[in-house]
Amino acid sequence: MPHSMNQTKDGVIANRPATMAFPSATAMDISTDLLAIVFGCLCPEDIMRARCCKKWSEAAKKTIVHPLAEFVVDSKKRYNAMEAMTRALPNLQKITLRKLESTQIRYLDGEDADDDLQIDEDLDINVISRFTKLSYLEIHNAPLNGIYPMLFHFRHLEMLDIYSPQALKWDLEMLAGLPNLKILVCNFHGGLSGDIKNLEIVKDTLEQCLLYSCSNVEGDFMDLAKFPHLWNLCLVDTSVTGDIRDIGSDDFVALQEIDLPDAVYGGSGHKFQHISEVPTFMDEIYCIAKRNPPVLGCCYWHLSENSPDNYDMTVSDDVDDDETPEPPFDVLLVHAGSRLGWRWSWKGDFIDAAPGEPNFEHVSCEVNWLDPEPKKDSSDYELYSQELKQIEKEINFFKGFHEPPTAE
Repeated sequence: MPHSMNQTKDGVIANRPATMAFPSATAMDISTDLLAIVFGCLCPEDIMRARCCKKWSEAAKKTIVHPLAEFVVDSKKRYNAMEAMTRALPNLQKITLRKLESTQIRYLDGEDADDDLQIDEDLDINVISRFTKLSYLEIHNAPLNGIYPMLFHFRHLEMLDIYSPQALKWDLEMLAGLPNLKILVCNFHGGLSGDIKNLEIVKDTLEQCLLYSCSNVEGDFMDLAKFPHLWNLCLVDTSVTGDIRDIGSDDFVALQEIDLPDAVYGGSGHKFQHISEVPTFMDEIYCIAKRNPPVLGCCYWHLSENSPDNYDMTVSDDVDDDETPEPPFDVLLVHAGSRLGWRWSWKGDFIDAAPGEPNFEHVSCEVNWLDPEPKKDSSDYELYSQELKQIEKEINFFKGFHEPPTAE
């Protein structure tokens, strides 16, 4: 038998057969725990197909399916598959319930359901409660009707995303059953109700709260001020109120983005009744804007259409209407380097523009600076000068005015 020279651990050269018989491991020799780890890299459908024997079926039951591997239920066939997974793949982590393929199929009514509809078949949504490790639940236009308490009893759930379900009803107090919730998203959902202060239930875990067009949500947004991890807050088109001038130095410490309804004084789209209100308001929010620029960076405000200071621009017959912009009744914050200010402006129609230039007509009054100009020898001055040039390009028709001129 041919031999090869092999170096041992201590450096001694020894002879041993060039070919040796090693035990060969097969897939059947792999433990169920190791198989479960391997299955965790697959999508739910592939794991279900891989259950070719009892051992592999047991491994599937142990598998913690990756949260990015979602299972979408949008038909009766997919519902039946989900029902089978409650036994074969109970550790599924992400499920999306969508509109079903037929309007004659829907889920069984929950509590306090609206009037019954004539349909051919009901599906039992309660089976979803068997997924005890569920981390992500999305409900997008799923045919739900009424209150379903079991949808809010998932100890491991981190994200709940609800978009315009037909008649799903629930209250913010029901979040008590989701103690680890990090992300709450609800869009165009009139079935959600409750006071925003009830989010206190998830105060220590909540990172994003995006409630858009949920008109039955009310309360004062400042009830969320002490949430330590909340970095993204959107309450647009809710009935939430408040005053952004109440934000203190120890409030919203993690906040990076905020979009408040116009019912909040100073919220996005808030309408001032008088031009004279704005300078005082800007002075009052100065500390907030400086302390955390992203917080108010996307805010915008307007002069109310009902304000006695509001008017339509009229021109004489010898002036071309196309050359006369609308009055600058919008209010925006302005940043040039680290210098902060604000201005009255108006954003008009989209226009052809060179690359890197604004692609809409934008006119404004002069900037009302809240900070002094940086010194020329400061590290910030070059950036300030560059950004100031772009700002000044938009000061044209109303050059010399720091607020909209009067109608006269």
